[in-house]
Amino acid sequence: MTIAVSTIIRPSRILTALVSAVAIMVASIGLAILAGRIGTLGLTPRVLTGFGALFLAFFGFYHGVRIRKILQLDIAGAGQIRLSEQREKRTCSDSDWPHVGKDMQVMQLMPGSTIWPCMLLLRLRAEDHAVRVVPILPDSVSRESFRALAVAVRWLAWQSDSQESSYL
Repeated sequence: MTIAVSTIIRPSRILTALVSAVAIMVASIGLAILAGRIGTLGLTPRVLTGFGALFLAFFGFYHGVRIRKILQLDIAGAGQIRLSEQREKRTCSDSDWPHVGKDMQVMQLMPGSTIWPCMLLLRLRAEDHAVRVVPILPDSVSRESFRALAVAVRWLAWQSDSQESSYL
């Protein structure tokens, strides 16, 4: 069995909708605090709390929208993970795999990655020790790619667990 997987990860519309909904709720709470509808705070704490909630709502929405990028994720048969940001839309095919370019980063799967049947949250560490979290929801990739990614990531996690326990 080979775990080689190559896929394009598009930004999730579900995740964007959830981030937008939370930002709207926090902003509406901030506005209600500013208007004096919630709580019995004095003027200064009410204004500070209300504007703080509005700031957090806009910051959270901005951060959620800013990270929306198309990613290329390649997992080689030996377990090496490569990740790059795609500027233009392209499809994966076996004839041009692996898509190794100068912008591909070799990554390592870190402990704490979440592997659920409905979502993958991959914590990846680059060679320069920068950590990147890649959310993969079912609407980000095709159904077959999601299943192949889930199997490959589970295999990588199992391999890293067995190697760590052999050193103890």
